[in-house]
Amino acid sequence: MMHQKCDDAERLHQFGAMGSVETSPCAARVERTIARGRPETDSVPIAAGGKQETPVSRMKLYAHPFSNNSMRAQLSLDEKGLDYEYVKVDLFKGQHKQPDFLAINPRGQVPALVDGDVRIYESVAIVQYLEYRYPDPPLIPSEPKRMATCLRLIAEFNQKLDPTNIFGSVKFGGKRRADLGDRVDKLLAECRIWEGYVGAGPYFTGEAFSIADIVVLPFFGTIIDGLGLPQADYPRLHAWYERCKSRRSVAQQPWFEAFVGEKKNQQQRILAAAS
Repeated sequence: MMHQKCDDAERLHQFGAMGSVETSPCAARVERTIARGRPETDSVPIAAGGKQETPVSRMKLYAHPFSNNSMRAQLSLDEKGLDYEYVKVDLFKGQHKQPDFLAINPRGQVPALVDGDVRIYESVAIVQYLEYRYPDPPLIPSEPKRMATCLRLIAEFNQKLDPTNIFGSVKFGGKRRADLGDRVDKLLAECRIWEGYVGAGPYFTGEAFSIADIVVLPFFGTIIDGLGLPQADYPRLHAWYERCKSRRSVAQQPWFEAFVGEKKNQQQRILAAAS
């Protein structure tokens, strides 16, 4: 991400911030590929300037199911109905830190997208790249005020919301509410702000699902399902989250299946008693 990372974010990065890659023989030794089709549409992407074009080669997304940041990139691909290949980099076996994968991405992190001769990492950057590269169907509102809201929310996520993430400290550091001090208070204060951002429409920018929803959804997935953000105190966020999960593109994300065990871990639900 674009902000300075705290200790728990460093742990979280093993499960999904970035990873530049290229198609090469060494990639084959660290990957398991899963074919992905176009779930929504078979339309040919429209490039800038309005010309139809066929991608030079099939896109590859290097990711891991447990990485919530990987979900962000995959969800954008699925919402746009783009054809791509899912390449699993096994984080639990340390494949992202092995020389072969470091030759692909010296940062040793996922997700990463390869689109022809374009290599891009950082999950939010991938989402934005796909929107500009393949604008059909659009996931940024065209109406100026809603467009401004969409872009502002993404900036707020990068600079304000994501730095409050404590899931890594809880999951991988074994810390509980008493250990985290005012970090819990800062997270809940941010959640209250985002609770107020959920308006009358089903999504953050109104009636249409946008890249603003895509960017923040994985964060709130860990906070709601993982840490137990109280529904009674944040009813709008919970309602928005359930609406998002009812979308086919969201429901089919492998992250939800991988995260089932985390939802059952009561010791991790440190926000359940918070107010």
